[in-house]
Formats: sequence, structure tokens, C-alpha cells
Amino acid sequence: MKVTVPSLALAGLLLCSSVWAIDNPDSSDPLESFRTKARPFAAQIQSPANSTQDYHRIYGDYLQFLDKELNQAYQSLMIRLGDTEKRQLRLAQRQWLKYRDAEFQFVDRNWTAAQFGSSSGLSRGAYKTSLVRARVEALLGYLQNY
Repeated sequence: MKVTVPSLALAGLLLCSSVWAIDNPDSSDPLESFRTKARPFAAQIQSPANSTQDYHRIYGDYLQFLDKELNQAYQSLMIRLGDTEKRQLRLAQRQWLKYRDAEFQFVDRNWTAAQFGSSSGLSRGAYKTSLVRARVEALLGYLQNY
């Protein structure tokens, strides 16, 4: 039987996705729960009826939601860790927060109305929310292991 590269890639993807699913089969799926709660924000962002002010409000609300979810994911993970792991996560989270703040400064200083017009605010919102969302998903992925 001839095995092609696409079939090997598909087999690898299936294997990887099944590994994620069995990290801890007794735990709930906090990542899917988070994604479900985040869907309304994505739907609002996609609305063609939005004005520029609407986008600013939606991205602001979304960022507040993500910050709350970030804190909850971090706290939920900390509860389940041993002392050594807690210290490691605390250090990692502090470093990530410094990174986030530096990224936010970069985005704010470079995506300006003078350079990109009225869409600059949308771009800033999209970049910031994608950065925080990725960290929430990473923490929730870790949480699935505990």
C-alpha cells in the first residue's frame, strides 16, 4: 500500500487531536466553555452594521471579558498546582504580562490614525484581543492536564 504525504499528515493530525482529548478524560473542557462564551464577541465584531465607535466599544468590552477570563484561568490553574509548579507559573505569568504590556505599547504607538486612518483603532483592538485570547487558551490548555 502506498502512503502519501497528505495521508500521513492527516493521520498525524488525528493522532494529535486525540491526544489532546485524552489528557485528562475526567475533566470538563474549559477551553470549549471559554470559546462558547467568546463567540458573541466574534459575532459582534463581524457585524457589517458596526460604526467605528461600535468597533471601539466592542473591542473594549471583549478585552475586559478576556482579562476576566485570563484571571479566572490563572486562578483555576494555580489551585491545582503544587508549590513548585505554582512558583513556575507565577514567574511565567509575570513575564507574559510584561510581554503583553510591551506589545500593547508597540501596537498603540504604531497603529495610529495618522498612519492608518480610521481603521487603526480596529487593528489595535484586533491585535490586543488576539494576544490575550491566545494566553487564555494556553492557560486553559494547561488546566486540562490537571
